[in-house]
Amino acid sequence: RMEGVYNKETKKLTYTITYSGLTATAGHFHSGNSWEAGPVVYNFGSTLNSPISGSWDLNQQQENLLFSGLLYANIHTAVNKGGEIRGQVNMVDFNAWKASRK
Repeated sequence: RMEGVYNKETKKLTYTITYSGLTATAGHFHSGNSWEAGPVVYNFGSTLNSPISGSWDLNQQQENLLFSGLLYANIHTAVNKGGEIRGQVNMVDFNAWKASRK
């Protein structure tokens, strides 16, 4: 599960990711649709115990990915090096954000 808050003025995403039942060896945000594997765009760092919390200052391209639904969180393990669990990042207030951009 991921919960987060995005500040549109500072372009900062603050997030908390929780999981159980596995030992993470890596964790990242990737870009891509829900049906494809995409490149890493942000590394969670070396502290991967649940919950993983942090903040990420996005550039314009990364913000576009976020609001287009093209980011996902991926937790990797020794058994599943390509990713044990993943979740597409969805913005709850996307319609409000889109209207504010006009």
